Amino acid sequence: MALQGEGQISFSNIAGELGSSTPYSLRGMSDFAGFGTPDTMSEFYGYDAGGGGGGTTLTQFFITNVYSGNPYGLCSTSCEIPAWHTGSMGSPGIGDTVYTDSAGTTPLTAGLYGFYETQYGPAKTIMGLSKADNGEVLNIYYC
Repeated sequence: MALQGEGQISFSNIAGELGSSTPYSLRGMSDFAGFGTPDTMSEFYGYDAGGGGGGTTLTQFFITNVYSGNPYGLCSTSCEIPAWHTGSMGSPGIGDTVYTDSAGTTPLTAGLYGFYETQYGPAKTIMGLSKADNGEVLNIYYC
């Protein structure tokens, strides 16, 4: 069940949503939820640890800006932008859905993106997303 979208949120509310126990650390909870710094309680408004609806767990990874040229033009580009996917592996695969937020509410727009599992790592794989802007991975290209 998602946290409320407004009003006061406590550490125990957030920890309960994340399934964690004491001691509470805003940095630790934010990191676990996939949020970057600076840490704020308001990041958790509407947060659903199930992600993507229906209890699906999302996996964080990092992408390049969208690209419209030859997919291999993204090879070795720094992957700096956080994204989340529905797949069970560290990196997305064909058929996975990619989101711009850890709650899984905003699908990534169509296009080509380089990606890597750690921030600032070089793109070693490229994904092509559906033209329907639904975040679905249609193609994978390896550098």
